[in-house]
Amino acid sequence: MEDFKINPEVVSSCEDEIQNHCSKGKEREGKTLDCLMKLAEEHTKISKKCTKALSTLLKETGAGGDYRIDHTLYRACEPVVQTTCKDKGRKDGDVMILTCLMDHLNSESMVPECREQLLHLQFFVARDFRLDQELYQACKKDAADVCHAPKFDDENDEMPSGMIVSCLYRNSFPGGKVRISSLEPIVLSPNLKEVFEQCAFGSFTVC
Repeated sequence: MEDFKINPEVVSSCEDEIQNHCSKGKEREGKTLDCLMKLAEEHTKISKKCTKALSTLLKETGAGGDYRIDHTLYRACEPVVQTTCKDKGRKDGDVMILTCLMDHLNSESMVPECREQLLHLQFFVARDFRLDQELYQACKKDAADVCHAPKFDDENDEMPSGMIVSCLYRNSFPGGKVRISSLEPIVLSPNLKEVFEQCAFGSFTVC
């Protein structure tokens, strides 16, 4: 994910955003992609097709499971990994390292640069939890059984991924229908839980 030009979908879908807001794509080392992901949080400055292209890129590269894939995030968060999360992954890039980083989003050990990059990623995960491999594996059965989303892809107009997030969250309260399918409990970071709640109850218009 260091050079946006290697992804034709991002180049074509985000052309206006790159030209008008991201230095015309002249910056390298992941800075153009970082600019686009930041724009996604400002709904008036980015098109739906560009947001979708970025989400697809994150999904295809596995950036929601391996923090090293997004080079900007990797450089920003490596100091935190080495101090706070060094024992969480059984191997380099383990999904538990990214989970650890998210869990420490507001802790004293978090550095501002890393927090900013995690919030960019969290924006997309909250709208399509397939980007979070651990969460997806735990909830995909409930998405089909409770939210009636067996197809579960971007072209499912009847139940877009943001609506699935809302459905799962609303049904996860005591007495709800969601029963996490995995044996291990999934604990959302406070920030991600807050975003899910805002999506579920309509605070975010693009969820």
